[in-house]
Amino acid sequence: MTSSQPPVRGTGPVFISYHQGSGAVDAEFIETYLRAGGIVPWRDIRDLETGTVERNVKQAIEEGLSGGVLLLSKGISESSFVPEIEVPLLVEAQQKDPEGFQLHIVNTFRKPGSPDECDIDAPGTQLGAKYPEAEQLRDHLQRRLLRSDGKGGTSVSELNLVLRDLLHNRLRARRPELGDGEIEIGLQTRPEPNHMPADTRTVPEADLHIRLRQDSATQIPEEFDYRCLQQTLPVLIDALHAARIRRVLFRGGCHPSLAWALGAALPHAREIERFIWRDTYGKDWVSTDKPAEYSTSVCLETLNPDGTRRPLGFAPDEMPSSAELRRALWEDAPAKNVVVLLAADDLRPSPLFALAKKLDDAPVLVINLHTPSADGAKKWIDHTEGAGLARRVGEILRRFRDLAKLHLAVSAPAAMAALTARWCNTLTINFYELGNTGMGVREYIRVLRTESGNKSPITGVFPQGMPQVDEVRKLINLTPHDVTYYPEAGEPFTWAAPEGPDQWVRRQEQSEELPSLRVQGREIPVTRIRQGAIAPEPDPMPGVGYIVPRISAETARRPDFFFPHGEVRGQGGSIIGCRRLGCFEAVSNKVRPYLELLDPVPQD
Repeated sequence: MTSSQPPVRGTGPVFISYHQGSGAVDAEFIETYLRAGGIVPWRDIRDLETGTVERNVKQAIEEGLSGGVLLLSKGISESSFVPEIEVPLLVEAQQKDPEGFQLHIVNTFRKPGSPDECDIDAPGTQLGAKYPEAEQLRDHLQRRLLRSDGKGGTSVSELNLVLRDLLHNRLRARRPELGDGEIEIGLQTRPEPNHMPADTRTVPEADLHIRLRQDSATQIPEEFDYRCLQQTLPVLIDALHAARIRRVLFRGGCHPSLAWALGAALPHAREIERFIWRDTYGKDWVSTDKPAEYSTSVCLETLNPDGTRRPLGFAPDEMPSSAELRRALWEDAPAKNVVVLLAADDLRPSPLFALAKKLDDAPVLVINLHTPSADGAKKWIDHTEGAGLARRVGEILRRFRDLAKLHLAVSAPAAMAALTARWCNTLTINFYELGNTGMGVREYIRVLRTESGNKSPITGVFPQGMPQVDEVRKLINLTPHDVTYYPEAGEPFTWAAPEGPDQWVRRQEQSEELPSLRVQGREIPVTRIRQGAIAPEPDPMPGVGYIVPRISAETARRPDFFFPHGEVRGQGGSIIGCRRLGCFEAVSNKVRPYLELLDPVPQD
């Protein structure tokens, strides 16, 4: 790197330095977390072009970075490239411009005997043999990324503090362009959004970039990325308010779920004067707090058994009361769930019917944004009408606040999802995406839940492609014993144990004989137990849940796994049944390695 070319570029990406052998998992976590929070990271696995590693890394740094993240992980002392090439370059960049270039040390080494402190001597002890100046990094601010150690040491993540500081630095560097208080945020959830090269010629001009990876199977954003978004949204919104941002412009291509989450995070009541969504055609959908005129009709419809739409009996643009909606959708039946589709003259009836069936045959409400044309052909919604339509749709959805649980999908421009969500921040919304479930079948998959009064507008993220708790209609006992449920009132109910042990769901274990202990003149054999997978593990089935041992439920983290909870004891003191069933937060296999780190410490 030549000293004549400053390495700092306030609009540049953030370099992630790590040991590929030991730090790959945590580096991916950092990368995904930062992308969900609006920061563009540079990581070698995605951003290296053809050529030598050293040359490409030096080129990336010389082209200009806004910061760097040094991940200290076990095994990094074995690396030559990180301490000899990357760290000196990052330290030099920070020394040349301490205000413009932020170097964050993320430490995974735990201080001996401490439940939640990191070992601040780790930079020197791990890098010092190949980079003697690393000893000076002891006094550098270090953020914790500690996993539980099974010895009383708790898991701690301070990535939210790293993101906060990077956002503040980025917005400070963009201050000349933010003189009018407007910020531009690029969005992408389509295939391969992660690749954002450090080359200034190819990075789209925007102040921040939110990028979620698309699951190759479902073709919707990955559960892990949603969970990172759940944690990063509050940090991002706080940074915008701290920078006195009054106008926000979103642009790019994304799924409706991301648009909905962003609209819920910036409701009309917050300190945002203008909320603008620029679609892929360059049209600006501008939110307003004032009633706006529109020519598009808002028609309330339901579905006939053959999939055709049937009006509910209200005139177009008529605003029915909650009582009127209840009579039209449920008649005399109990109101529990309602499936709502916000559609722009387009819908797929089969996935809607399938979702309604999962939810106890819930009624289906189609809010059809119908834009007729003279020749009968489909006509796109005029972007200038989006604000008025969104306010009207928000009023309809608020009619269900005390009536039924809302299950919402959007088959309309993402801009409509974002603008509508701004008027629904007081509601609890279960949001669905139309995704692939295998064999060419597409169905609505619940991906997230938004509601008010929480640190994040996203209060729930759901595993994709598995039955959820509220969809279970049948329970099968896969424990070695009968399970009897004792309700507060009424007769007990028993699920019989399976006929043979081959059906018991157990956590497999592997044993290894260790050298014996010699204690008080006695030799005691020791066996090391390694936890394995669940076997046999039943396939998920629509509407079916399984009663399994608690340890199996904790290991599998499946939404359809339950265990007896709230023990009932007989006269002799033995357990004879349970008062309820317990379950653990369900996650996919991709999320499980990161779950304990997705609960950040409070911002300091």
